[in-house]
Amino acid sequence: MYFTKNYTNETWVAIGSHFGQDHATAIHAHKTINNYIGTINNYIDVNKVIKAKVAYYDIKFKEINDFEKNVIIDKIIEIKELLARQINSDLPISYDMVVIYNMLLEKTTK
Repeated sequence: MYFTKNYTNETWVAIGSHFGQDHATAIHAHKTINNYIGTINNYIDVNKVIKAKVAYYDIKFKEINDFEKNVIIDKIIEIKELLARQINSDLPISYDMVVIYNMLLEKTTK
């Protein structure tokens, strides 16, 4: 009934009688399908928005991860240089610094 109304010039009465129904049933069928199509289009639009947001947050997450890795690498280099200075100057090496250095190294290998 939906396609008949959209693609022909038939009246509601003629469409209804062609399907063995009255004009009110033909109108109701047309409205029902039209609403269903609207719902599907809304779903498609919402789905596109969700996919776009997921893609956006994937990019942002990658940027944060890259930033975090760069900060960790900078800290590793800083602590490594400090440990080297301590070793070269015969100063005692801080156990805490070695632990932090190893924790940062572990983060970069993940």
